[in-house]
Amino acid sequence: MADQPHQPRTDHPHRARFDRLARLSRQLDSIFRIPGTRFRVGYDAIASIVPVVGDLAAALPAVWIILESYRMGLPRGKLARQGVNVALDAAVGSIPILGTLFDAGFRANLRNVEILRAHLETAHPETTHLEGTDGEPRAGGVPRRPG
Repeated sequence: MADQPHQPRTDHPHRARFDRLARLSRQLDSIFRIPGTRFRVGYDAIASIVPVVGDLAAALPAVWIILESYRMGLPRGKLARQGVNVALDAAVGSIPILGTLFDAGFRANLRNVEILRAHLETAHPETTHLEGTDGEPRAGGVPRRPG
């Protein structure tokens, strides 16, 4: 039997959990395309139209993304970065009109899931690539070479 140069790739141990977070972040930050443009908005920006209540409602799933990131082993420094993203989104997002525009452009949830994706792929290089928050595999879907 000939030696195989590469071991078969395994599915990522956190794939299902990560996929749920990636779907949630897309819904919160970029599910709708504004007709006639390439600009996308999500439920977070729409909810921020309602002062205070909308921002609080949008912060709950954002905190859940951080909690799940913690459960998947994201280091404290990266968790802090996620927390800053959510705090900034909530603080600036609470300003009428300007906050809604900021929410639509800043996309804290997509940023936070991308932080998690990059960490998970680094922590588990032997597994298949996780899809990015845009739904596309990173590195063009090219598997990493061992070594």
